[in-house]
Amino acid sequence: MRAMRRKAFPWQDLGTPAIMTTKRRLLVTSAFVLSTFLGASLNTPALANNKAHHGAESSVVIEGSPQAVFEAIQASRIKEPHRRKLVSHHENVALIEEHFSELPLIGSACCTYREVETPYKRIDFSMVTSEKLKSFEGAWILTPVGNGERTEVTLNTFSEPKIFLPFANQVACSSILKDIRRRLENLKSWVETPDHRSIASRPHFEANCSEATKATNNSDKCPD
Repeated sequence: MRAMRRKAFPWQDLGTPAIMTTKRRLLVTSAFVLSTFLGASLNTPALANNKAHHGAESSVVIEGSPQAVFEAIQASRIKEPHRRKLVSHHENVALIEEHFSELPLIGSACCTYREVETPYKRIDFSMVTSEKLKSFEGAWILTPVGNGERTEVTLNTFSEPKIFLPFANQVACSSILKDIRRRLENLKSWVETPDHRSIASRPHFEANCSEATKATNNSDKCPD
């Protein structure tokens, strides 16, 4: 009876060498196809531009020329000594050490980053070292408006903590966008205030920056 069953249903005998060899071939082939697919997927634009999906961006129009705004960004490196310190500035490259407080998930962090200047057009920054951040990079982009007496300033930033937690990117993005708005509002005030007084000398600025807030456009970006 057993012999008849084996003869009638040979595929049930999965222990035969021939069938086991076939199974191995299928497994190897499947593994190869899967690895090829994953390798191609890792090079797709969607994953290559992963940072664009977890960064933040906002813009503001400032009553000042691109040169005035550019120089104000340079000056901001020493305007808030409790936040940042200019370590060095040689030709068009500046090294800055900044202290971030009340960051979501990780509390506070210190970050040293490099700013590369393209005069009156943009300033790109990228992290050099940090004990808690895996990445910190972005750019200030200056675009003349009208006859060049006004400037649209766009600030985009991507930051990533070293620790991994669920929804960390979404939480971090919200915090980054808040900091971007603060920087843009400060910059606008520094350029448009006649005496260019430091924010440090006006402790109530952030509580009374309605005019700067009104000038911030609706181009804030903080993708999910």
